[in-house]
Amino acid sequence: MTANLISNEKMKMPLLSGLLATALACALFFAVTPEASGQAKTGAKAKEAASTGIEPGAKRFEELNVKDFDKSENIDNPWWPLKPGMQWTVEGHAIEDGKKERHKIVFTVSDLVKVIDGVRCRVIYDSDFRNGKLKEQEIVYFAQDKAGNVWHLGQYREVMEGKIFVGGQIWVINNPPGAKAGIMMPANPKLGDLSYSEGYAPPPFYWTDRGRVYKVGQKVKVPAGSYSDVMVIEEFDEESPGNFQLKYYAKGVGNIKVGSRGKVGETDEMLELTSVKMLDEKELAVMREKVMELDKRAGMFPVLPAMERIALTAADHAQGAAKMAAAPAAAVAAAPAKAGAGAKVISEDEAKAIAEKRVPGKAIDVAIEKKMGANRYVVEVKPAAGGKELDVIIDMASGKVLAVEK
Repeated sequence: MTANLISNEKMKMPLLSGLLATALACALFFAVTPEASGQAKTGAKAKEAASTGIEPGAKRFEELNVKDFDKSENIDNPWWPLKPGMQWTVEGHAIEDGKKERHKIVFTVSDLVKVIDGVRCRVIYDSDFRNGKLKEQEIVYFAQDKAGNVWHLGQYREVMEGKIFVGGQIWVINNPPGAKAGIMMPANPKLGDLSYSEGYAPPPFYWTDRGRVYKVGQKVKVPAGSYSDVMVIEEFDEESPGNFQLKYYAKGVGNIKVGSRGKVGETDEMLELTSVKMLDEKELAVMREKVMELDKRAGMFPVLPAMERIALTAADHAQGAAKMAAAPAAAVAAAPAKAGAGAKVISEDEAKAIAEKRVPGKAIDVAIEKKMGANRYVVEVKPAAGGKELDVIIDMASGKVLAVEK
């Protein structure tokens, strides 16, 4: 995610709040040890504040300073150590639109590093399975500053249908303009601290997640083991007021469980840690290849340079008016159909061949449509593996596949 941005007008990606970039962004309610009265009061105030927005005194955004980072890919925060080769698996179920599905997320720390906006980041790979099938996967960028805060600098996420890649989204700090890094785990989290931003990405990404310590000193039992002195972080965002994700952290292990409270209804996730292990060299090499594959696809979506406006002069207007007056009416009417005339473009047959190579199957239609700010070939392909037709978006000049849409 080096300053790349996906803009896909037709595809609507499911922007699951806190998923993957927060390692285990899911929801599972779990009964815990009763909190002390002071904690209860703090929690009540926090709940009231979060349901109405950011509490008074809290910063809306965190401001990253590259000078605060040195060897920042080495993340050893005791509450969330991200050592290369570590892999966590959480399992449970998800509820979407009232339908319950088996859900599993595998979160792996790779041995790869990428520089994002001048900061060396650890690259994380996260895969999301529904009913045993890969549904989403992403790479996320984390870094730790000199004080010990773990930062989130962006992510690339893509959706799969079987083995077919159907689209992705990417944002990183400062790209798109206004996107900001955030803190995923403070260096010294304490009960009563104000909430903090976990990053921000403007529409159409709508990343507005925030975190805050909700409880401390909890005892939690999950299939992977029993833990004491567990800290609970509650997360919320502007798009889901009154809805909170509760993430349970054990020192030296990290995120062991996620819960929820508030307005939990037709859309919810419930998972808990089933295993945590260190990958061997062979397993880590396989994971490295997956990360590099996603990173390569993320590069399919380059950020276009800013548009430049050149104001027309009075002479330009006069010359244009004269040409329009002299042009035959039939030629003027035909002009829209000749969009791109004179420019070197690939043929429709070439576009079909490119689309069939990208999505094995039969190209059944091709059209020219306005996509991503310019005219593109849109080739409709019926996959050989079956399922709904897919639209392959192709650059008319280069023949490069820009996106695959449902």
